[in-house]
Order: sequence, then C-alpha cells, then structure tokens
Amino acid sequence: MTPDLSYPYFDRLAAWQRQRPLWLAGGLLGVFMEVFSVLYFQVHLGLRPCLYCIYIREATLLIGLGGLLAALWPRVLRFIGYPISLTGSFIALFFAFKLETQTVNALYWPEAYSSCGIRVGYKFGRYLAQKWPTHFSPLGQCGIDSNWRFLSFNQAEILIIIYLLALIGLLLGLSSNFKPRARGL
Repeated sequence: MTPDLSYPYFDRLAAWQRQRPLWLAGGLLGVFMEVFSVLYFQVHLGLRPCLYCIYIREATLLIGLGGLLAALWPRVLRFIGYPISLTGSFIALFFAFKLETQTVNALYWPEAYSSCGIRVGYKFGRYLAQKWPTHFSPLGQCGIDSNWRFLSFNQAEILIIIYLLALIGLLLGLSSNFKPRARGL
C-alpha cells in the first residue's frame, strides 16, 4: 500500500504564489512597516533610532523589495524574491534579538550596558544614511525605548514576533514549491 502524500494546503499555497496579489501584499507590507516605524516611533513618540533599529529598517526594506520584485512576474521571479525576503527576515530577526539584549542590559544590568554605536558599518547603509537621513541615520542609544510597551511587550520583542512570523510564512511558502515524492514502503 502506498501512502497518500497529497497535501491540499501546500497545493493551494503553491498556487497562490504564482499570483501577483500575495507578493504585492507582502512587498507593500514591508515598505509600510518601514514607513510606519519612522512615522510612529520617530515623529509621533519622539524616539530616536539606534544602529540596530536602522539595520532592522533596511532589512525590512529588503523583505519588501523581494516581495515587490516577485510581484512583477510571480511564476519566475518568486525564486529570486524568496532568497531576498528570507535574507531580510534573517537579518531583521538577528538584529531584533541584539536589540532585545541591549534593552535587557539597559534595564537590568546598567553596568553591562554599552551602546550599539552610531555609525553604519557598510557602504550601502552609509549611502542610505546620507541620502535619506530621516529614515536611516542612527541618532539614538540602544535599549533606551524600554518604557514603550504594546500588549506588555517592548519594541524588540514585538519585532522578534513579527520577523519570526514572516520567516515561518516565507519558509512554508518556499516549502510548498517542493512537493514530496511518494516512496514505496
């Protein structure tokens, strides 16, 4: 007897990926998150972004770029959009964890606290900081926004949740492109 390895969920997910609206929504969500972070945290709350916040914003734009690129021609370009968006998700998650470490140090171990820096360390990031300083110039100290809360989570914890969900969604979508083959028992 051969096991049934047909997964209707993965079949539907694979079919959605060949359509433009899913990729367009993901790309626009990435761009929206970057603009929202500037308008809400910087303009409305008056918080200044630290270096890790800037890296997270750039990674979020990378996620959006992958989605928008794949939206141009989803049947083919999704295989380019996935690596771009996955890279952005991993980078954003990495720096969200680093930001959480800085936040915890600032709150509970002030003697162990040290700032993450104020100079973007790579060439394209420095270019963005020069051309668009309102969005990409690190002006603040890491972990200083620890008094901001949403549902009892601080900013770094919310970012960890968001990028973990994005990573899980991207990995599920990518895995649906590779249908498992039935093996005889």
